[in-house]
Amino acid sequence: MSRLWLGGKHRAIFDAAVSGNAAATYEDEWLVDARPRYPLRASGNLAATVTFSSRQLNAAVLVNHNIADGASASASGFGTIPTTPWRANGIPRNYGVFLETPITTGSISVAANGSPAIVGEFWAGLLEGFPGFQHGRRQTPDKPFGWEGQFKSLAPYAYGVSAQRRVAGTITLASFEEFDALDNIFESQDNGSYPILFWEDIEINDPWLCQFSYEEAHGENAHTIQIEITEIPRFKWPA
Repeated sequence: MSRLWLGGKHRAIFDAAVSGNAAATYEDEWLVDARPRYPLRASGNLAATVTFSSRQLNAAVLVNHNIADGASASASGFGTIPTTPWRANGIPRNYGVFLETPITTGSISVAANGSPAIVGEFWAGLLEGFPGFQHGRRQTPDKPFGWEGQFKSLAPYAYGVSAQRRVAGTITLASFEEFDALDNIFESQDNGSYPILFWEDIEINDPWLCQFSYEEAHGENAHTIQIEITEIPRFKWPA
């Protein structure tokens, strides 16, 4: 068993104000609009400042991007965002940084090198940990669940290879406060309008932006919660 980390909309910076260097036909605000299939394509390297109401944050993640392993990426207050080798199918893993001690801020400057840099979503927020996560069924990172193919995304984007993963299992909650925290994260999805961040293992640099559901157990195991995580598909963006 391991610790499960989840971050909901109410703890994140979705829909914040963004000042950046978006290319023509793209919008700076797409960097944090909770729609990772609508990316911010920069006019060269990404340089953006995200402004929001001051809050505690302990994680910053580049989601659905084209930033190469070894390229420079950073977020103010978090420092360097470490990169990692791409998957065998050419789709980058999401890059994230986690802080044991949260920071309190109302502004983050985000930078990432690319030719040009493309980032589907920049997620920053406060992850909450839940103990006793035990897998039921799981797909390995290099074997996406169900399907993997090509399809046309909406204009002005081109064809891209897509990947999606799923994981299911149980968590064991020790208090009503933990259950309330889990339920608040679930409710923050607004019936699927907003994703959550799922980071199964902080030591593995590949958090997921996803949707999740849960089901309460009954009887003697009422403290055990069954969960289902479905990753929002990621793409291989055209150059």
